[in-house]
Amino acid sequence: LNAMVLQALSTHGSVKSIPVSTRLKSGRVWDILFSSTLFKFHDETRVLSAIVDVTESKKLERELQEHYENLENLVNIRTSELAKANESLEIANQNLLTRQSELTQALQELKATQRSLYDAEKMASLGILSAGIAHEINNPLNFIQGGLDGIQGYLEDVIPDHIQELTPLLDGMQEGISRVSGIVHGLNYFSRNTES
Repeated sequence: LNAMVLQALSTHGSVKSIPVSTRLKSGRVWDILFSSTLFKFHDETRVLSAIVDVTESKKLERELQEHYENLENLVNIRTSELAKANESLEIANQNLLTRQSELTQALQELKATQRSLYDAEKMASLGILSAGIAHEINNPLNFIQGGLDGIQGYLEDVIPDHIQELTPLLDGMQEGISRVSGIVHGLNYFSRNTES
């Protein structure tokens, strides 16, 4: 026994469950729990000792500690891997959100452009229609103006006495021609390809 155990035994008179490791001649480690008590027998001091072999339980305890440490290392490694994977997923998610935002904005711009093109096409079609209508109205209008000028000249030459009575009618016809001519002029102006 080591000196510390002998000192405790002589001081206190007993020791209980002191762990002791001893290397046997075979090289194997022997772990024991040593308990001892001093007592008097026929006026002589005697020692009663008990030894409990805990070699297997110590071995299992060391193996359990090694497994615990290995498990802790594996958990740390896996936690680190999961953190890296999570970080990668966060970056990918942020990239997807940015891309989604860009695509949403591009889609809105595309819809606005499509509406503008549709409106421009409607306006172009309306302009072509206006030009056609103006042309179709302008031809008969020229005939009517020519006819009115002819009637006015005829009345001045043939029956100048009645020109005063017919002047309001002729002026009304001229006013109607002027109004229709203004409409044709407006349609022609609308059908021109201008910035507005």
